[in-house]
Amino acid sequence: MPRFRPRPLTVLVALVLACTGVAQAQVPQVPLNPLRIPKFVEPLPMPLRVDATTTTPAAPLEISMNEFQQQLLPASMYARLPAPFNAGAYLWSYRAAGLPQTFPGPTLVAKVGVPTSIHYVNNLVGPGGTPPVLQSMVTIDQTLHWADPLGAMGSTLPYVGPVPAVPHLHGGEVPSAFDGGPDAWWTPGMTQKGHSFVSDVFTYPNAQQAATLWYHDHTLGATRTNVYAGLAGFYLLRDPLNEPANLPGGPGDRATDRYGNPFEREVVLQDRMFDTNGQILYPNAGLNPTVHPYWVPEFFGDCIMVNGKTWPYLQVEPRRYRFRVLNGSNARFYDLRITDGNNRGGPGMWQIGSDGGLLDAAVHLQNPRAGRRAAKLILAPGERCDLIVDFSGYAGQTLTLTNSAMTPFPVGVAVNPRTTGLVMQFRVGRALRNTAPDASLNPATQGTMLRATRIERPMVPMAAAR
Repeated sequence: MPRFRPRPLTVLVALVLACTGVAQAQVPQVPLNPLRIPKFVEPLPMPLRVDATTTTPAAPLEISMNEFQQQLLPASMYARLPAPFNAGAYLWSYRAAGLPQTFPGPTLVAKVGVPTSIHYVNNLVGPGGTPPVLQSMVTIDQTLHWADPLGAMGSTLPYVGPVPAVPHLHGGEVPSAFDGGPDAWWTPGMTQKGHSFVSDVFTYPNAQQAATLWYHDHTLGATRTNVYAGLAGFYLLRDPLNEPANLPGGPGDRATDRYGNPFEREVVLQDRMFDTNGQILYPNAGLNPTVHPYWVPEFFGDCIMVNGKTWPYLQVEPRRYRFRVLNGSNARFYDLRITDGNNRGGPGMWQIGSDGGLLDAAVHLQNPRAGRRAAKLILAPGERCDLIVDFSGYAGQTLTLTNSAMTPFPVGVAVNPRTTGLVMQFRVGRALRNTAPDASLNPATQGTMLRATRIERPMVPMAAAR
């Protein structure tokens, strides 16, 4: 069977469906040419962080799932659009009670050995309880095996019922009742529930090794579209007893740089497509529309978005930073490299952790001195990488994080060097006089990352977790 190759959308979705005789309730969307989007004009957003160490099953942290609008493209592109599109793209995202609504959702900061309890609330409705606006843009395919709240599985009509959702802690070692299995979904108001539903209050034991985790929607047959709509956020599990205190941004280092940016940043990479109204666009015309109306085996967007902003920049000091990187794309791999203004190798990247937590020793990736022999940084969808980047030798320079992974990976179409080959920009400031030297962990000289080998604690029994 030939593999899918990404192709531009050159016709209105509504016209494609009309040609197939399939009724639809979707809003026609005209694809936006990604070359029209200004690059490196807005700063990298910082997800909100929430302390998740003071919760109990009786007093859980409330995380709701809501529809709202946020500017994913540069503000200049929304300023010339009519209402309601000038307020930004419609999204679904998580929100911690008492904090602003943002995308990505809030970063939950937990501690090893201290359970976290969360009450998840599905509030995915539109204004005044009407159907969500985004539902008319991101098609749910009912011909696939999916959650099916209305019992219409097999229908070729786009789904227009209540939105099913269930969160899943990706990489978490949790009891099955709180794992967010595909059939544990529920709809707003708990009107329908999947047959594996147990509770909307989840308790995560946090008994595993500290690591960069993330939480996202996991609904059967709709995970790809619900995550694309925005239902994702970081979950940082820390272990002060075994993590070096002097990691960049850690308790033994300065908290922020002179620009107000933390020295530890979470960074999620996602590819998207947009329409001319600045809204996200997900293909709903299948590869063989006369046979199947919506299904595409893989999605590859033509824009790269970082922390909810297309092609942002980050101002940094000429010193070391820690980046918690997540590939949050549906199917796109990333082969990452930092280059200077002449497209030559910039600073290498030291990997200090992976999906499972800190490594025993740091690994030098994209070492500029190694040339073509340098180890690469390749991230698959859902994969995390904990990095230290040392900008100390690049004061006053502008660097670019680039991507060269084929789509599909590893043999497919090459990236466009003007769009999908670009990720974000680093603007390295000049060194200040009379400032203390960088005392954070230097992976080039300190080989050991973990203080000791941890013995996994037993998982909290399900009954006790409740």
